Amino acid sequence: MSARRLCLALAVTGALLISAAVVHANGLNLSWDACGAAGVANKQFACNINYWSEYLVLSAEFPMEWIGSLPISFDATLDLTSAQATLPNWWRLGSGECRAGAIASGFESDGRVGSCTASADAAGSITTLAWTSSGISPERRRLTISSRPDVGYDGIYASGEMLMDVLQISHVKTTGIGACSGCTTPVCIVLNSVTVYDYPPLGGGIRAYVTNPLQRNFVTWQGGTSGMAICPAATPARTPTWGALKAMYR
Repeated sequence: MSARRLCLALAVTGALLISAAVVHANGLNLSWDACGAAGVANKQFACNINYWSEYLVLSAEFPMEWIGSLPISFDATLDLTSAQATLPNWWRLGSGECRAGAIASGFESDGRVGSCTASADAAGSITTLAWTSSGISPERRRLTISSRPDVGYDGIYASGEMLMDVLQISHVKTTGIGACSGCTTPVCIVLNSVTVYDYPPLGGGIRAYVTNPLQRNFVTWQGGTSGMAICPAATPARTPTWGALKAMYR
């Protein structure tokens, strides 16, 4: 075989391998404002109003044989880390804390679906948020999102990147009397894992556990770099610098 034909054959083989990788890709995405690549990695806020909200969009892609029909039962785990020694009051969103109730979960499709093909939950799904800090350092907080569909809901089949959830983060108590300090503090938020369960009538066992990023499984707030050497837990196997992470996801 001539060198030219060999190069052509290698190029075709490489293209086929890349195509196969795209078809069978799976992983997690986290973005502000819209699903996947349609969203942004960093959110800047002047911290000067108490109205309106920010939207954090969770999405994922799974091999078809893992999911089957939609909606699905799933748990998603996010870790939030601030650039200061303790988590600021603005990000204390749990029951009894300074901004309790300032975060809510729910499918809000207007302008947020982006490149996603379907929603993993549905209007009949029951979604709960649980904040935990036990065993995590003072500047960190863990949020677990649990979504369970109505057992009577007839699912549909879908493929591609799916919208898992939209978190609405209100600006309430940002400024003025009774404000919670720390809105301007840089923060990193990481979507560490999504666990997918069998449809309840099938027993509810674990069908998939995904931790790898599809494109980017973390976002930043107010730049997220001041005073922070890394984005904690974004890549558990190693600790790259912020510069390396940004280069990877440009």
